[in-house]
Amino acid sequence: MLINCYDTVQELYAAVYSNILHEGNLVSPRGMPTYEIIGASGRVLNPRARLIRRPGKAMSLPFAIGEFLWYLRRSNKLDIMSYYSKSMVHYSDDKRTLNSAYGARIWGCHDFISVNQWQAAKRLLLSDKSSRQAVLHIRVPQDEVFYSLDHPCTLTLQFLLRNNRLHLLVTMRSNDLFMGSCYDIFSFTMLQEMMAWELGVEIGFYQHSVNSWHLYERDICDAQLLYTGNSEVMPEFSFDDKSIDSILAAEENIRLNKNFDENKRPCGSWKAWGDVLYAYANKQPIPFEKIDDCYKFITR
Repeated sequence: MLINCYDTVQELYAAVYSNILHEGNLVSPRGMPTYEIIGASGRVLNPRARLIRRPGKAMSLPFAIGEFLWYLRRSNKLDIMSYYSKSMVHYSDDKRTLNSAYGARIWGCHDFISVNQWQAAKRLLLSDKSSRQAVLHIRVPQDEVFYSLDHPCTLTLQFLLRNNRLHLLVTMRSNDLFMGSCYDIFSFTMLQEMMAWELGVEIGFYQHSVNSWHLYERDICDAQLLYTGNSEVMPEFSFDDKSIDSILAAEENIRLNKNFDENKRPCGSWKAWGDVLYAYANKQPIPFEKIDDCYKFITR
C-alpha cells in the first residue's frame, strides 16, 4: 500500500492517520488494543519539512533534537535520553543503557554490531554512484534471540544516489504513528541530509515503509491532526566536524549545567537548536523561528 507522495511530513502524517482511522484493523499485541494498517509506504518530496503540528499532545522538539544528537554520539546511555523523557527508563533492561541505540548500531559501537556502517555506505556511494548496496542495518539476527524491553522497530535504511540526489528509503517492522513516526522521521531525514552533505550532493525524497503502522486505541483522539497545512521547512545544516562538535558540546553542557559554555556556542543553523535546548533546560517557551504554539514546552 503506497500512501502517495507528499511535499511534507505533515501531509504524510495526516494521510496515515486518516488511513488507520478508516481502514485500520483492530489487533491486540501484548493485550493492548491497537488499530493497524499492514505494509504501508509514504514518500516525502521535501524531507527538510520534517516537523509536524498537531493538537492535543504536541511534538516535543527538544526530544527530537536530543534523540538525533544522541545518535550522533554513538551512545546507548539511558541517562541522556531520560533527561528528555523520564519514560525512557521503562525501556531499559539494566537501568543504564538502551538496547536499540540506533547511533551505536549505525557507527559500530553496539554489542551486536562492530562495523562502522555509515563509513562503509559512504565509501560505496563514492565509488559507485549507482550502488544499491548502501544499506544500514538496525535490526540484526541477534535481536531474534535477545529479549529486550527496547527492541528495535527499524529494519534498514537504504541510500540511493540518483541524478545527483540522495534518496533515503527506510523499512520498519513496526511504527507507532503517535509516539514514534514523527521522531523517527525527524532523525532519519537528518541522517539523509548529513549523508548528502558528506557526499556533496542534493537531498532527494524520503520514503517511509512500515510493515505494521499503527495507533494504540488510547491515543486515537490525541493523535488527531486538525492542522492540515504544510510543515515549516528547516534550514540547511552544515555537518563539518566543527559544527557537529559545537552542537554536541552545547547539548551536553546545557543538559548537565542548564547553561551555555560561551566558548562552545553552536554556530550556523545549529544555533537555533542550542536555543531550544537552553529553553527546555530552564523551563522556558521554546524560541524556535517560525514555529507556532503547537511547539510549546512539553516533555514527551
